[in-house]
Amino acid sequence: NTVKKETVLETSKQTSIDEYLKPQKVWSINDSRSQAIHRKIGLMMALDNQPFTLVEDTGFNNLMNHLEPRYCMPSRKFFSKTIIPQLYMELNDKISGKLIKTDYISFSSDIWTCPISHESFISLSSHSIDKDFNRFDVVLHASHFPESHIGINISKKLESMWDSWKIQAERRHILVRDGASNMISGSNLAKIPAIHCTIHLLQLVVSDSISENIVIDVLSKCRRLVTHFNHSSLACNNFKQIQLQQNLDPLCLVQDVPTRWNSTYLMLDRLNKLKVPVQLYLAERSDLISFSTLEWTIILNIIKLLKPFFQLTLEMSSEITTLSS
Repeated sequence: NTVKKETVLETSKQTSIDEYLKPQKVWSINDSRSQAIHRKIGLMMALDNQPFTLVEDTGFNNLMNHLEPRYCMPSRKFFSKTIIPQLYMELNDKISGKLIKTDYISFSSDIWTCPISHESFISLSSHSIDKDFNRFDVVLHASHFPESHIGINISKKLESMWDSWKIQAERRHILVRDGASNMISGSNLAKIPAIHCTIHLLQLVVSDSISENIVIDVLSKCRRLVTHFNHSSLACNNFKQIQLQQNLDPLCLVQDVPTRWNSTYLMLDRLNKLKVPVQLYLAERSDLISFSTLEWTIILNIIKLLKPFFQLTLEMSSEITTLSS
Protein backbone atom coordinates (compact mmCIF):
# COMPACT_ATOMS: atom_id res chain seq x y z
CA ASN A 1 0.00 0.00 0.00
CA THR A 2 2.83 2.33 0.85
CA VAL A 3 4.42 1.63 -2.54
CA LYS A 4 1.11 2.32 -4.31
CA LYS A 5 0.68 5.63 -2.47
CA GLU A 6 4.20 6.70 -3.39
CA THR A 7 3.58 5.74 -7.03
CA VAL A 8 0.33 7.74 -7.13
CA LEU A 9 2.06 10.72 -5.49
CA GLU A 10 4.93 10.64 -7.98
CA THR A 11 2.47 10.39 -10.87
CA SER A 12 0.51 13.36 -9.49
CA LYS A 13 3.68 15.42 -9.14
CA GLN A 14 4.74 14.55 -12.68
CA THR A 15 1.33 15.53 -14.03
CA SER A 16 1.51 18.90 -12.23
CA ILE A 17 4.99 19.57 -13.62
CA ASP A 18 3.90 18.58 -17.12
CA GLU A 19 0.87 20.87 -16.88
CA TYR A 20 3.10 23.72 -15.71
CA LEU A 21 5.63 23.24 -18.50
CA LYS A 22 2.99 22.80 -21.19
CA PRO A 23 2.52 25.94 -23.34
CA GLN A 24 -0.38 27.94 -21.93
CA LYS A 25 -3.39 28.48 -24.13
CA VAL A 26 -3.88 32.11 -25.13
CA TRP A 27 -7.24 33.61 -24.23
CA SER A 28 -9.50 34.72 -27.06
CA ILE A 29 -10.16 38.42 -27.48
CA ASN A 30 -13.75 37.91 -26.27
CA ASP A 31 -12.82 35.86 -23.22
CA SER A 32 -14.23 37.50 -20.08
CA ARG A 33 -10.73 37.63 -18.60
CA SER A 34 -9.40 39.35 -21.73
CA GLN A 35 -12.29 41.81 -21.69
CA ALA A 36 -11.50 42.77 -18.09
CA ILE A 37 -7.91 43.58 -19.09
CA HIS A 38 -9.06 45.43 -22.25
CA ARG A 39 -11.13 47.66 -19.99
CA LYS A 40 -8.28 48.36 -17.57
CA ILE A 41 -5.96 49.32 -20.43
CA GLY A 42 -8.65 51.56 -21.91
CA LEU A 43 -9.18 53.27 -18.55
CA MET A 44 -5.45 53.82 -18.25
CA MET A 45 -5.39 55.45 -21.69
CA ALA A 46 -8.25 57.75 -20.73
CA LEU A 47 -7.10 58.64 -17.21
CA ASP A 48 -3.43 59.12 -18.05
CA ASN A 49 -3.97 60.64 -21.51
CA GLN A 50 -2.01 57.82 -23.13
CA PRO A 51 -2.00 57.39 -26.94
CA PHE A 52 -3.56 54.37 -28.62
CA THR A 53 -0.05 53.44 -29.78
CA LEU A 54 0.68 52.44 -26.17
CA VAL A 55 -0.39 48.89 -27.06
CA GLU A 56 2.35 48.75 -29.69
CA ASP A 57 5.15 49.74 -27.30
CA THR A 58 7.69 46.97 -26.71
CA GLY A 59 8.13 47.71 -23.02
CA PHE A 60 4.39 47.72 -22.33
CA ASN A 61 3.91 44.44 -24.20
CA ASN A 62 6.81 42.86 -22.30
CA LEU A 63 5.21 43.93 -19.02
CA MET A 64 1.79 42.57 -19.98
CA ASN A 65 3.27 39.29 -21.21
CA HIS A 66 5.10 38.91 -17.90
CA LEU A 67 1.99 39.65 -15.85
CA GLU A 68 -0.38 37.50 -17.90
CA PRO A 69 1.12 35.37 -20.73
CA ARG A 70 -2.35 34.15 -21.73
CA TYR A 71 -3.47 37.67 -22.63
CA CYS A 72 -3.15 38.57 -26.32
CA MET A 73 -2.73 42.32 -26.88
CA PRO A 74 -5.28 43.66 -29.41
CA SER A 75 -4.46 46.35 -31.97
CA ARG A 76 -4.70 50.07 -31.27
CA LYS A 77 -7.69 50.17 -33.67
CA PHE A 78 -9.52 47.76 -31.37
CA PHE A 79 -9.11 50.22 -28.50
CA SER A 80 -9.96 53.32 -30.55
CA LYS A 81 -13.01 51.76 -32.22
CA THR A 82 -14.32 49.46 -29.49
CA ILE A 83 -13.01 49.89 -25.94
CA ILE A 84 -12.78 53.68 -25.65
CA PRO A 85 -16.23 54.23 -27.25
CA GLN A 86 -17.66 51.69 -24.78
CA LEU A 87 -16.10 53.52 -21.84
CA TYR A 88 -17.33 56.83 -23.25
CA MET A 89 -20.91 55.58 -23.48
CA GLU A 90 -20.77 54.20 -19.93
CA LEU A 91 -19.57 57.55 -18.61
CA ASN A 92 -22.05 59.40 -20.80
CA ASP A 93 -24.94 57.37 -19.37
CA LYS A 94 -23.69 57.91 -15.81
CA ILE A 95 -23.45 61.69 -16.28
CA SER A 96 -26.82 61.83 -18.05
CA GLY A 97 -28.39 59.93 -15.18
CA LYS A 98 -27.14 62.53 -12.71
CA LEU A 99 -28.01 65.55 -14.84
CA ILE A 100 -31.56 64.40 -15.53
CA LYS A 101 -32.24 64.34 -11.78
CA THR A 102 -30.95 67.90 -11.34
CA ASP A 103 -33.49 70.72 -11.34
CA TYR A 104 -31.10 73.61 -12.00
CA ILE A 105 -27.65 73.57 -13.56
CA SER A 106 -25.05 76.33 -13.85
CA PHE A 107 -22.49 76.41 -16.64
CA SER A 108 -19.14 77.86 -17.63
CA SER A 109 -17.89 78.20 -21.18
CA ASP A 110 -14.82 79.45 -22.98
CA ILE A 111 -13.34 79.53 -26.48
CA TRP A 112 -9.68 78.97 -27.22
CA THR A 113 -7.43 78.24 -30.18
CA CYS A 114 -4.70 75.60 -30.17
CA PRO A 115 -1.39 77.40 -30.89
CA ILE A 116 -0.04 74.37 -32.77
CA SER A 117 -2.93 73.29 -35.01
CA HIS A 118 -4.68 76.71 -34.97
CA GLU A 119 -7.97 74.87 -34.52
CA SER A 120 -10.57 76.50 -32.28
CA PHE A 121 -12.62 74.80 -29.57
CA ILE A 122 -15.45 75.75 -27.25
CA SER A 123 -15.92 74.19 -23.82
CA LEU A 124 -19.02 73.68 -21.72
CA SER A 125 -18.84 72.60 -18.08
CA SER A 126 -21.79 71.99 -15.77
CA HIS A 127 -21.93 72.79 -12.06
CA SER A 128 -24.73 71.62 -9.80
CA ILE A 129 -25.65 70.12 -6.43
CA ASP A 130 -27.87 67.14 -5.75
CA LYS A 131 -30.63 66.86 -3.16
CA ASP A 132 -28.05 65.93 -0.53
CA PHE A 133 -26.04 69.08 -1.39
CA ASN A 134 -23.18 67.16 -2.98
CA ARG A 135 -21.40 69.10 -5.72
CA PHE A 136 -21.29 67.67 -9.22
CA ASP A 137 -18.92 69.38 -11.67
CA VAL A 138 -18.17 67.91 -15.07
CA VAL A 139 -16.78 69.00 -18.44
CA LEU A 140 -19.59 68.17 -20.86
CA HIS A 141 -17.91 69.32 -24.06
CA ALA A 142 -14.62 70.40 -25.56
CA SER A 143 -16.07 70.78 -29.02
CA HIS A 144 -14.40 71.72 -32.30
CA PHE A 145 -15.57 75.21 -33.28
CA PRO A 146 -14.34 76.06 -36.80
CA GLU A 147 -17.10 78.60 -37.43
CA SER A 148 -16.63 82.35 -37.07
CA HIS A 149 -16.71 83.29 -33.39
CA ILE A 150 -19.67 85.64 -33.64
CA GLY A 151 -22.58 85.77 -31.22
CA ILE A 152 -25.10 83.87 -33.33
CA ASN A 153 -22.70 80.97 -33.92
CA ILE A 154 -21.81 80.81 -30.23
CA SER A 155 -25.47 80.72 -29.23
CA LYS A 156 -26.19 77.94 -31.75
CA LYS A 157 -23.24 75.95 -30.45
CA LEU A 158 -24.38 76.37 -26.84
CA GLU A 159 -27.90 75.26 -27.75
CA SER A 160 -26.52 72.23 -29.59
CA MET A 161 -24.40 71.20 -26.61
CA TRP A 162 -27.29 71.62 -24.17
CA ASP A 163 -29.63 69.66 -26.45
CA SER A 164 -27.18 66.77 -26.67
CA TRP A 165 -27.55 66.36 -22.89
CA LYS A 166 -31.29 67.07 -22.91
CA ILE A 167 -30.89 70.11 -20.67
CA GLN A 168 -34.01 72.21 -21.25
CA ALA A 169 -33.98 76.01 -21.06
CA GLU A 170 -35.90 76.10 -17.77
CA ARG A 171 -33.13 74.10 -16.06
CA ARG A 172 -30.29 76.37 -17.24
CA HIS A 173 -29.57 78.52 -14.21
CA ILE A 174 -26.64 80.76 -15.19
CA LEU A 175 -23.60 80.86 -17.48
CA VAL A 176 -20.16 82.09 -16.40
CA ARG A 177 -18.22 83.52 -19.36
CA ASP A 178 -15.58 86.11 -20.11
CA GLY A 179 -16.43 89.68 -21.03
CA ALA A 180 -15.66 89.49 -24.74
CA SER A 181 -18.39 91.09 -26.83
CA ASN A 182 -18.98 87.90 -28.82
CA MET A 183 -19.49 85.82 -25.66
CA ILE A 184 -21.86 88.45 -24.26
CA SER A 185 -23.80 88.41 -27.53
CA GLY A 186 -23.81 84.60 -27.62
CA SER A 187 -25.20 84.23 -24.10
CA ASN A 188 -27.82 86.92 -24.74
CA LEU A 189 -28.97 85.21 -27.93
CA ALA A 190 -29.08 81.89 -26.09
CA LYS A 191 -31.36 83.60 -23.55
CA ILE A 192 -29.49 82.40 -20.49
CA PRO A 193 -28.60 84.64 -17.52
CA ALA A 194 -24.85 85.20 -17.59
CA ILE A 195 -22.13 86.61 -15.39
CA HIS A 196 -18.66 87.87 -16.22
CA CYS A 197 -15.90 85.61 -14.84
CA THR A 198 -14.53 87.48 -11.81
CA ILE A 199 -10.98 86.22 -12.32
CA HIS A 200 -11.09 87.43 -15.91
CA LEU A 201 -12.11 90.86 -14.61
CA LEU A 202 -9.17 90.77 -12.20
CA GLN A 203 -6.80 90.04 -15.05
CA LEU A 204 -8.14 93.05 -16.95
CA VAL A 205 -7.35 95.15 -13.88
CA VAL A 206 -3.85 93.64 -13.75
CA SER A 207 -3.26 94.35 -17.44
CA ASP A 208 -4.37 97.94 -17.01
CA SER A 209 -2.21 98.43 -13.90
CA ILE A 210 0.99 97.50 -15.76
CA SER A 211 0.26 99.41 -18.95
CA GLU A 212 2.44 102.47 -18.24
CA ASN A 213 5.31 102.88 -20.70
CA ILE A 214 8.08 102.58 -18.12
CA VAL A 215 6.57 99.32 -16.84
CA ILE A 216 6.07 97.99 -20.37
CA ASP A 217 9.73 98.68 -21.15
CA VAL A 218 10.91 96.78 -18.06
CA LEU A 219 8.60 93.83 -18.79
CA SER A 220 9.84 93.69 -22.38
CA LYS A 221 13.41 93.55 -21.12
CA CYS A 222 12.51 90.73 -18.72
CA ARG A 223 10.84 88.76 -21.51
CA ARG A 224 13.85 89.16 -23.79
CA LEU A 225 16.11 87.78 -21.07
CA VAL A 226 13.85 84.78 -20.44
CA THR A 227 13.61 84.15 -24.19
CA HIS A 228 17.41 84.24 -24.38
CA PHE A 229 17.61 81.30 -21.97
CA ASN A 230 14.71 79.46 -23.62
CA HIS A 231 16.57 79.50 -26.93
CA SER A 232 20.00 78.45 -25.68
CA SER A 233 20.89 75.28 -23.77
CA LEU A 234 24.44 76.65 -23.36
CA ALA A 235 23.09 79.79 -21.69
CA CYS A 236 20.92 77.68 -19.37
CA ASN A 237 23.88 75.54 -18.38
CA ASN A 238 26.07 78.59 -17.68
CA PHE A 239 23.28 80.12 -15.61
CA LYS A 240 22.93 76.87 -13.69
CA GLN A 241 26.66 76.81 -12.91
CA ILE A 242 26.50 80.37 -11.58
CA GLN A 243 23.69 79.37 -9.23
CA LEU A 244 25.63 76.34 -8.02
CA GLN A 245 28.63 78.56 -7.29
CA GLN A 246 26.30 80.67 -5.15
CA ASN A 247 25.23 77.52 -3.26
CA LEU A 248 21.72 77.83 -4.67
CA ASP A 249 19.41 75.11 -5.91
CA PRO A 250 19.36 75.77 -9.68
CA LEU A 251 16.14 77.24 -11.00
CA CYS A 252 15.05 78.38 -14.45
CA LEU A 253 13.51 81.72 -15.27
CA VAL A 254 9.79 81.67 -16.03
CA GLN A 255 8.30 82.92 -19.31
CA ASP A 256 5.07 84.86 -18.99
CA VAL A 257 2.21 84.15 -21.37
CA PRO A 258 -0.38 86.87 -22.09
CA THR A 259 -3.32 84.43 -21.91
CA ARG A 260 -2.14 82.67 -18.74
CA TRP A 261 -3.23 84.16 -15.45
CA ASN A 262 -0.50 85.15 -12.99
CA SER A 263 2.30 84.38 -15.45
CA THR A 264 3.70 87.95 -15.36
CA TYR A 265 3.83 87.84 -11.57
CA LEU A 266 5.53 84.42 -11.64
CA MET A 267 8.09 85.65 -14.18
CA LEU A 268 9.02 88.70 -12.12
CA ASP A 269 9.00 86.84 -8.81
CA ARG A 270 11.43 84.22 -10.13
CA LEU A 271 13.61 86.90 -11.72
CA ASN A 272 13.81 88.80 -8.44
CA LYS A 273 14.57 85.59 -6.55
CA LEU A 274 17.49 84.96 -8.92
CA LYS A 275 18.61 88.60 -8.97
CA VAL A 276 22.24 87.92 -7.97
CA PRO A 277 22.82 85.04 -10.45
CA VAL A 278 21.14 87.12 -13.18
CA GLN A 279 23.43 90.08 -12.48
CA LEU A 280 26.50 87.83 -12.51
CA TYR A 281 25.43 86.24 -15.78
CA LEU A 282 24.71 89.59 -17.47
CA ALA A 283 28.07 90.96 -16.30
CA GLU A 284 29.77 88.34 -18.47
CA ARG A 285 27.67 89.09 -21.55
CA SER A 286 28.41 92.07 -23.76
CA ASP A 287 25.42 91.32 -26.01
CA LEU A 288 22.86 91.66 -23.21
CA ILE A 289 21.95 94.81 -21.29
CA SER A 290 21.98 94.63 -17.49
CA PHE A 291 19.11 95.87 -15.36
CA SER A 292 19.62 99.24 -13.71
CA THR A 293 18.94 99.86 -10.03
CA LEU A 294 15.77 101.71 -11.01
CA GLU A 295 14.60 98.77 -13.13
CA TRP A 296 15.13 96.32 -10.25
CA THR A 297 13.12 98.67 -8.04
CA ILE A 298 10.31 98.75 -10.60
CA ILE A 299 10.35 94.93 -10.78
CA LEU A 300 10.06 94.71 -7.00
CA ASN A 301 7.20 97.23 -6.94
CA ILE A 302 5.31 95.35 -9.66
CA ILE A 303 5.69 92.14 -7.64
CA LYS A 304 4.22 93.88 -4.58
CA LEU A 305 1.37 95.17 -6.72
CA LEU A 306 0.57 91.82 -8.34
CA LYS A 307 0.96 89.52 -5.34
CA PRO A 308 -2.54 90.15 -3.88
CA PHE A 309 -4.04 89.47 -7.32
CA PHE A 310 -1.99 86.27 -7.54
CA GLN A 311 -3.25 85.06 -4.15
CA LEU A 312 -6.85 86.04 -4.89
CA THR A 313 -6.75 84.30 -8.26
CA LEU A 314 -5.58 81.08 -6.61
CA GLU A 315 -8.38 81.28 -4.04
CA MET A 316 -11.06 81.98 -6.62
CA SER A 317 -9.79 79.26 -8.95
CA SER A 318 -10.57 76.61 -6.37
CA GLU A 319 -13.17 74.04 -7.40
CA ILE A 320 -15.14 74.70 -4.22
CA THR A 321 -15.42 78.47 -4.81
CA THR A 322 -18.95 79.69 -5.57
CA LEU A 323 -20.38 82.96 -6.93
CA SER A 324 -21.28 83.98 -3.39
CA SER A 325 -17.79 83.32 -1.99
